[in-house]
Amino acid sequence: CRVGAHPIVKTQNENERSIAQSGVAGWTPFYDVGLNGTGQIVAISDTGLDQGHCAFSDSQQPLPGQTTLHANHAKRKVVQYMYNPNGGDANDLMDGHGTHVAATAVGRQEGGGPVDGAAPGGKVAFFDLSNPSDGEKMFIPNGIEGTFLQSGYSAGARVHSASWGGGTNMLGLATARFDRFMKINDDMLLVVANGNNGINGFGTALGFPAGTKNGLSVGAARNWGEQETVVGFSSYGPTYDGRIKPDIVATGVAVTSARAQSGCELSSKTGTSMGAPLVSGMALLVRQYFVDGFYPGGFKGSSSTNTFSNPSAALVKAVLMIGSRKMGSAEYAKYGTDYYDFFQGFGHVALLHSLPIRGITNYQNRIYDRVPLREGEEHSYWVQIDDGGGGGCSYGDELRVMMVYTDEPNTMGCSQDCVLNHVDMYVIPATYGDDTNENNNVVYRPNGLTDRPDTKNVAERVIIERPQHGDLYEIRVKGTDFVEAGMIQEYALVINGCLAAPDTTLDGTYYGSTPPKATNVGFSPTPPAAANDDNLTNAQLFSVRTSKQMYYEGEPIVIEYDANGKLHHQDFIGIWQGDLTTTSTSGSSTTPLLFKYRYTCGLNGKVCDRNKLVFDGQADDFIFRTYKNTQVGWPLPLGTYTIAYHRENRISNIGATVTFQVLAPLPSSIKVCQDDDTFRFVANNGQERDCSWITWQWQRKKYCTSTEPKHQEIGKACDRACHLCWE
Repeated sequence: CRVGAHPIVKTQNENERSIAQSGVAGWTPFYDVGLNGTGQIVAISDTGLDQGHCAFSDSQQPLPGQTTLHANHAKRKVVQYMYNPNGGDANDLMDGHGTHVAATAVGRQEGGGPVDGAAPGGKVAFFDLSNPSDGEKMFIPNGIEGTFLQSGYSAGARVHSASWGGGTNMLGLATARFDRFMKINDDMLLVVANGNNGINGFGTALGFPAGTKNGLSVGAARNWGEQETVVGFSSYGPTYDGRIKPDIVATGVAVTSARAQSGCELSSKTGTSMGAPLVSGMALLVRQYFVDGFYPGGFKGSSSTNTFSNPSAALVKAVLMIGSRKMGSAEYAKYGTDYYDFFQGFGHVALLHSLPIRGITNYQNRIYDRVPLREGEEHSYWVQIDDGGGGGCSYGDELRVMMVYTDEPNTMGCSQDCVLNHVDMYVIPATYGDDTNENNNVVYRPNGLTDRPDTKNVAERVIIERPQHGDLYEIRVKGTDFVEAGMIQEYALVINGCLAAPDTTLDGTYYGSTPPKATNVGFSPTPPAAANDDNLTNAQLFSVRTSKQMYYEGEPIVIEYDANGKLHHQDFIGIWQGDLTTTSTSGSSTTPLLFKYRYTCGLNGKVCDRNKLVFDGQADDFIFRTYKNTQVGWPLPLGTYTIAYHRENRISNIGATVTFQVLAPLPSSIKVCQDDDTFRFVANNGQERDCSWITWQWQRKKYCTSTEPKHQEIGKACDRACHLCWE
């Protein structure tokens, strides 16, 4: 059954749009910079659409009739109109619900006037679900992934708004089909009304398709003056398997929009049905923001490459959710409401806290989209807080991080453990491991959790309150457990706050296999200067050394480094696979691979007196960081390696290098005395000898050049332990 609309007499006109954008009555800053949905299309399925209403009328083009997959983009508003197999009235005669919903999303009066939706510059591809034989029910086609969803997608729609629902709150087969369509078409986002059955209690109100994993479910808040309250009828979560619902909330009370069969009149309706198209319109603004190149500068054309000209649905969803603000109350919440509960989810959509606009906001976003991740892989991103040094940033009280991915669909529906690929996101301060302050060792978990990852949801957000100027954080995204071996799961990541300009000195320098599609993956911001930081010149002496030239496989690598007794906070130690001393760093196929790094003063700039490190594969991520997701496992593979002292945060500026080899372990028949590093072996006469026994030239030559396997084994082992052979 359809999500019904609750009649109410009070009207508030345009307030719902300004609440969703800025939270200030009458202020719609995105329209002021030309972001109104132009060039974007929303697919809407509902009771029908009165195309004669002034919000959709077109004096230049005929009304679209029954079409297969054809769309007329020359139309002012309705580029496509589809009927269900049971018919459809083409005019929204039975209810008026569809006309009201469509105008809330993209309505605009021909020639100008007060009938403006959330994205008045956008257009609509409409699928008529009305059932003339039973006005209380809508007809949902069996082939959800066929004509029903494909028609709008083929018409150019990348958001589908569904203000209807019913059935069970389990993730049933029908809902799974929506998820599967979004997985196959990763730029298509389903926005669905969460339902109007809140009075029935927790978890009983959700239905198809509000339980979607990959879509966005919208609850209802009251209108202006009471916009901080989740209205009582708005359905609560959780889903049957425990996922957070609703995802976000938007105004759903007294929403004014087009009235069907009235020419140009308006009417007021109430329900989550009204919140969903409002959010759908905001989604069109998000898409236009990226398509028109507003990222990263906050103004049109600020991107020369326009990397995100076709943002994924996961990115659009992440943007809508990252800035959502906390609701103050929920009418049926006995003990109040907070982020991530089953009344408000991630909060009320607040677009101005999600997307910066130059001249209006003073915070920054860092965006990554369609980043490929494998099971067991972990990605690292660094950000530094910069509020101007005096609170000059308009978003200085929080650092927000949002990760969203489009999960694999459940083949036959699901009632528990519905998330199939588990991707975890968390944030670590650069001071992690410094025990001088208990806050240094905090790991920030998502969605209100404190001691464990979120295993239920595909959307994860971390909010760090009151970060300080200069604070440095590492964001990690980990492929924890995937449903199939070898599978690649893509994700979107949005970082939001007062961020220092990214350090691009290492951008475009990637050693090894093809880098992820995201930009700036790896370590980039320069750590804060340390109290004992020194400005060094190239004339000063740099050194780096290892305790031995050869290590057995699995043996800890001991590294020492120095800069004439002084260290600089921008210098770092790099561990390379290959001989860096004989090969250029030009990026050719023979170029050595940088796979681990560590700043000489540590990541918090407070331990510049440390000049000795041990690389042993044991919890090394707190000492050495992985460079740009390169995978060189422990124990190190056999071969030649280079330790390099890099200056001023630049790979090409090398102050000193040392090479070492990793060799296969000694055969069990050969003994190495670890206490005095004396090599011993059994000679041909059965006597135990050490390396000094073959210091004479003829003895070395005998054992190092002999073709006898036993002699070769002794000679090579001697080389490893005593460095006497192979002069």
